[in-house]
Amino acid sequence: LHHCYGYVRVVDCDITNGSKWGITIHQSHFGLYDNNRITNCGGAGIAVEDGPEYGNIISNNIVTNIFGDGLGEQGHNAGRNVADIGTGTPEDPYRTTGSHGNHGVGFWYRGIQNDIINNTAINCPIGHSGWVRFNIDRFRPVSRGDSPSQYIPATPGLQNEFVFRGNKTINCYTAYAFQGLGIFKAKDCSAEKSRDVLDASYRDTLIFEGGSFQS
Repeated sequence: LHHCYGYVRVVDCDITNGSKWGITIHQSHFGLYDNNRITNCGGAGIAVEDGPEYGNIISNNIVTNIFGDGLGEQGHNAGRNVADIGTGTPEDPYRTTGSHGNHGVGFWYRGIQNDIINNTAINCPIGHSGWVRFNIDRFRPVSRGDSPSQYIPATPGLQNEFVFRGNKTINCYTAYAFQGLGIFKAKDCSAEKSRDVLDASYRDTLIFEGGSFQS
């Protein structure tokens, strides 16, 4: 879903065997992505691509068996390791855990100004990943239907009034990975059968309230 300025609904869909992301939300706003089932896709199941995506509701989705190695096309072409890729500039940031949505992530968020509720990732290298470092020169609408000429500067790393609640991972190597956030609160989330429950860096304040986490 690319550059949709009005209202988008993706509800009760089955998406399987994709070579890249199952659902892509790319500079689209105020949409509803609910009760979808995504399996065996490359990179990420549901990806919020650029960061300024605003006011979407991503809820009750189940993502399973997402594959990826974190390198992406750039790394494979150069024959390099993930830690070596990138110059550290905004145009070419270092690749780190969960970056760029190709690590095999159930749900990958370049920005977090959306309501993310009751989503489940199963059998993925990473369950949920928010990676918002080096996110500059982005703009978002204020209200549904705004044209791009009405957009204001976006702040992808600030959660503000939006919620991350009731999300779940099962049998994911890393349950939750977050990098570059401001103040972020996760409520009533859970993880089962994970090696690492949380991988977080370059963030201000990260709060997990409630929930259940088991190895």
